[in-house]
Amino acid sequence: MEDSCFLEALRRGDVAAHERLVDLYGDRLFRSALLLSGDEQVAEDLVQETFLRAIGAIKRFRGQSEVFTWLYGILLNLHRKRRRSLWRLCFTDSLPEPLIEPSESMGELLDAATVSRLVAAALQSLSANHREVIVLHYYDGLSVDEIAGIVRVGTGTVKSRLYYARESLRRLLPPDLNLER
Repeated sequence: MEDSCFLEALRRGDVAAHERLVDLYGDRLFRSALLLSGDEQVAEDLVQETFLRAIGAIKRFRGQSEVFTWLYGILLNLHRKRRRSLWRLCFTDSLPEPLIEPSESMGELLDAATVSRLVAAALQSLSANHREVIVLHYYDGLSVDEIAGIVRVGTGTVKSRLYYARESLRRLLPPDLNLER
């Protein structure tokens, strides 16, 4: 997929190659950005900025990793930068909304839209480090070694983060949604 002709066309500024780059990786990056940020508009902005930065820096891409891994690293750095800037701006005294309404029956709870909402809310309640590894591993299908390269930590740290993130999700999600016991 990442043949030298494609990379050379990107480096030359070939518009068709830029479009192919977006076609190949846009949806996958958007899904990850949405899971990381929890906001569709923010995810769109992150992906657009990722491609703009990648196209601007393509001449510095050495090809030591897959193109997706390189793009995801840019996306992750942009997300972290955005998150750091929000920490300085947003403070609230209110308590978070409960994940489950006590009056919901289990039949309603297992509705696909409700399950999706619950999982998304649970993901957003994880720490940024835990959310990153969950998204990379379960949604993008990356190995522990690949994740370690992207987030720039050791494989042991990735394994630890995955373990604690899964434990947090088990506590956050209703028992009927936890298929692993």
